[in-house]
Order: sequence, then structure tokens, then C-alpha cells
Amino acid sequence: MMLAKHLFFAVVVTLVTSPLTRAQEDTKTDPIPPIIKVIPLNHAKVDSVIGSLRKLSVPVAVSGTVSNKVLLRGVESNVEEVVDLIRKHLDVPSTLAQADRAITEFIPLGLTPTQSLMPALQAVVTNPFSQLAIDHANRLLVAKASPTEVAAIRGLLKQVNRPARSLMINFFFLQADISGAKESKASLPPALTPIAKTLVENGFGSLELMAPVTLMVDEGLKFSSESTLFVPMTETEPPQTLTFQATGIARMQGGDDTVQLSIGAIVRGDYAKVKVHFAVETTIATELGDYVILAASPSSTVRGNALALVARVTATNDR
Repeated sequence: MMLAKHLFFAVVVTLVTSPLTRAQEDTKTDPIPPIIKVIPLNHAKVDSVIGSLRKLSVPVAVSGTVSNKVLLRGVESNVEEVVDLIRKHLDVPSTLAQADRAITEFIPLGLTPTQSLMPALQAVVTNPFSQLAIDHANRLLVAKASPTEVAAIRGLLKQVNRPARSLMINFFFLQADISGAKESKASLPPALTPIAKTLVENGFGSLELMAPVTLMVDEGLKFSSESTLFVPMTETEPPQTLTFQATGIARMQGGDDTVQLSIGAIVRGDYAKVKVHFAVETTIATELGDYVILAASPSSTVRGNALALVARVTATNDR
């Protein structure tokens, strides 16, 4: 009797639950398959349209082709909404007059620092489709804008750009002794007295001026030069020669009198059994007309055991 009760219960449970299971299975639906649609563009550029769609976070996958077409992939209803958006708002004729259609110009930037120039240039460009970019290597402004905007840009650059200066760089090489001697072996030009005092205070004594070198360079342009230094010896010995190589660039910055000098310099040569070698690579800011120490260090020299390199920059075409 107990067995019969259990069997009856099992049958009842089966009869009650089976219709529910079948009902749940009947309500399941397959996912809607995505579709792919290709939209040719008649007015806008594909990169511009894709950028706008991604900013709008449209619910479809977006890509482009080299033939100026947009590929959309997604649920059909979503794809159709995006197609409508493209045709009504994104792929439309330009509202600019023919005379103001965008042109591409490469405009020299001159010597004005680009970081201070760009905000002013952006203010000139009012069309949202215009674009400005800087070619730093060649100091060119790449402007894709209307002729009216390009003319305004050129006018602004003409106002802010000043002519490049011709600069004269004087290099002074001082042989020195760092063994404790303080007196100078020969008198130094009075203009170098403050520099000599600084060097002596830092352990460079017995200072002696080697032949100075003068370079003429253009502001903002890289320079490269090789010169010969004549080192005076005793009355019975002929002058010794060393090779001086210099590369770098001089840029005016800030006010009209501040110059940034980036330079790499090498002095080398042989005297008897002494191999002379001195190298410096530095960037320093100084005022026009001031004397500045670029480097001072132990080094084999014709006389002494250290070298100091001093520079002075002046402008030769000041307004």
C-alpha cells in the first residue's frame, strides 16, 4: 500500500510539471541576426563621419573603406536609424559659399614659439570643419581652411613674426692648472676677469687664454663648424694647433635679449706625446653680450691639466 502511494505521487508530480517545462521551451526566441549595410558617401569624408558616429556612441559597429563608404553592422532597426542620421545630418553638402571652400596651405611659422601661437591661430579659424596642424621639423603650419581664414592666418603671422637675427658666437678657451697654482701665466682680457675669478674660486688656476674662435650663425638654424686653434708656446717654439669642432643651435627666447644655446664642442689634437681631448655637450640660457662658462674640467692640454670653454653671443642685426 505504501508503494502504491509513492507511485501515485510520482505520477502526479510528472503530470503537473511536464506542461510547465514545455511552455517555457515554447517561449524561447532566437536572437535577431545582425545585418551589414554599406553606405556610400556623396559629400562628407569617411573618416569624419566615422569620428562623429563614434562620438555619438551609436549602437552599431562602424568601419570605413578606402572608397569613401561607411560599413554598418548591427540589428536592422539600429542600422536603419544610423543610416537616417548619416543621410540627414552627416553626409550633407557644405553650407560654405564656393569662395570659402576649404583649401590646404603650408605656411612658414617663422621664429615665434608655437605653444604661444596656436591659441591665437585657433581663434582665427571659425569653421568647425577647418583644421590646423604643425610640422615641427620644418616649422610649417598646415592649414586646411577657407581662403578667408587662410588670409587671416597669414596676416596674423606677419604681425607676430619678427625677422631672424644674425648671431655672432665667440668661444674662448682657457688652459688651466688644477694642481693648486692660482696666478695667471698671461694677462686675460678685462672682459674675462669675472669669469676668471669664478674659475679660480672653483680650483682652476694658472689661467691662460688660447686663441678665440668666432662663428657667425643664423638664429634658429643648426650650425656646424670646424676651426683650428693656435696655441702659443715659448719664443723658440712654433705655435701648436688643435682642432675645434662645434655643432648646435641658438634660439632667442623670452625677451629680445635672452638666447638659448645648445651646443656640442670637441677640442682634440696631439702635442709631443700628449693627446689633447676636451668635449662638452650642453644647453644653457644667457643674455646677449654676457660671458658664460659652458664647461670646465680636467683635460690633457698643451700646458696645464684642465680646460674651460667660455662663450659670448651677440646679435649683429639688432633693430
